[in-house]
Amino acid sequence: MNRIKVNLLPAEILIERKKSLKLTLLNKLSISMLVILLFLASASLALRFTQSEKFKNINENLVFAEGKVTSLKGKEAKVVALKQRLRSIDTLLSADSKIREIFDLAVSSSSGVDILDVSISKNGNMTISFSSDNLEGIEGLIINMINKGREKNLISEIFLEGLTLGKDGFYKFELRVTTI
Repeated sequence: MNRIKVNLLPAEILIERKKSLKLTLLNKLSISMLVILLFLASASLALRFTQSEKFKNINENLVFAEGKVTSLKGKEAKVVALKQRLRSIDTLLSADSKIREIFDLAVSSSSGVDILDVSISKNGNMTISFSSDNLEGIEGLIINMINKGREKNLISEIFLEGLTLGKDGFYKFELRVTTI
């Protein structure tokens, strides 16, 4: 049973229908593309806001960590200075009696003069850094150390290794003491 198709519509209407079908298909595609673009734009905007919040949190943590590091720098410098002083004290305590006597001699002779640093070489010679606000104290220290050191048969030579006047008005100098 074959059916016969009879189309009684004029050809112009058929062409218009085909055009309208194409137009509706195009409209549906454009609307779906617009919805997809709108979804992608909102997703990227939401992602930007979440990343922005994460970035702010990370930045705040970084600033906090930098503040901690900055506050610990001063403490580290103090700890290093204390370690150096403890090593010097430990070296003096473990040194032989001559070196301890020379150190005691330097301490007892240093009226008006402050001891800044003490270092002891492996061969037993000492380098002592001092600070004073006047030259008379320096002269008295050197004379006392030479006289008393030779009396006690401890010191063979004392070298003045540098004398500088700082901006603060204090003389800074080092004595290198050679033991007998």
